[in-house]
Amino acid sequence: KLGGECLTVEWKMRMPAGNVEQVAFGMKPADMDPTAFQGIHQRYVLVIFDEACGIPKPLWDAASGLITNEDCRMLAIGNPDDPATEFAENCKPGSLYHTIAISAFDTPNFTGEEIPEDLRHELVSPMWVEERRKKWGVKNPLYISKVLGQFPDNTKDGLIPMSWIRAAQERELKPSADAPVRLGCDVGGGGDKNVIAKEHGGHIRIVHSDHNNNTMDTLANLLRCIRQYRASVARIDAIGIGHGAADQAKVLARDTKGPNKAVAAIAAKVEGIQVGTSAKDKDQYANLRAEGYWHLREQFELGQVDLPADGEDDDLVSELLDLRWKTTAHSRIIMESKEEMIARGSHSPDRADAVMLAFLPSRRVAGKLAWGRPLNSTTVKTSTSFGRRR
Repeated sequence: KLGGECLTVEWKMRMPAGNVEQVAFGMKPADMDPTAFQGIHQRYVLVIFDEACGIPKPLWDAASGLITNEDCRMLAIGNPDDPATEFAENCKPGSLYHTIAISAFDTPNFTGEEIPEDLRHELVSPMWVEERRKKWGVKNPLYISKVLGQFPDNTKDGLIPMSWIRAAQERELKPSADAPVRLGCDVGGGGDKNVIAKEHGGHIRIVHSDHNNNTMDTLANLLRCIRQYRASVARIDAIGIGHGAADQAKVLARDTKGPNKAVAAIAAKVEGIQVGTSAKDKDQYANLRAEGYWHLREQFELGQVDLPADGEDDDLVSELLDLRWKTTAHSRIIMESKEEMIARGSHSPDRADAVMLAFLPSRRVAGKLAWGRPLNSTTVKTSTSFGRRR
């Protein structure tokens, strides 16, 4: 019931004297700089930040210069995704802001508040919350953020900080023409999933997942993905249940003269990996798994990872956030074992393991292992400070 005329980025109203004045305007952060806020001085000023996690500190500081009298207000709305933001700082106790946190349990499907029935189906449901509790665990940073509506802590022993993952979700990398496609396959067992991850110029996606206990079917799916994505290499976890699939790939690869010649060429691209074996850098890492995951961490830190946008693969994000590391008595880095993760209420990181395998070294150059991929991707959108990818 507001009067006036609302244009794309402006709201204009006719004043009592008959003149038309602009009473509000909107801007996206990419078009803003702190000077854009200068010169706005009225008794009643309302500043609104939406997707507040994506608003950098200089814009918060500039906006505070517009609300200098007692009748001005500021409203910041956002999801508590990244604890390393100015929004998170302003939501902490003792800040100058009144914070209202809304968890899933505060919404109508939990409180019983009367709302239109069609709206009820669009809101978070108890079934979804219970599924997330079982899948992620109540201490997982993603559960704390998306269910409880609180900012998670950046734990000192967490492998990949939330801020790096959020940046990777907002980043769009365009692989160069010569960037190889690499696959990683984590073979499930005991109820865990079989997962195949694809890495191409830092662009990471899960391309297959199932609960099939037949390792030959898992190998068949991996060979299909090699063919479909024209992968240069496919690394499979050859420890435990995955050992049979890796051995069968070797058998197929040797049949280069029979009717399965085409299959042999594809199977030859499969590498059986035992992540419990020695690392390349034995002085720094306890085993290959620790070295592989630390390399993955470095790719996130360098901005060389493109993850699915927020909400498109929360299970992968949950697993990446749940990874923890520590040091041995000899000061070497070691990852928390799957058994330790399960003991504290977490789950086997099937998707994360597949991604790590896709980033592992695969060939020798002058007697040395060639780690990861060359930094040969072209960044299409480098700004990761503002909002989420649309």
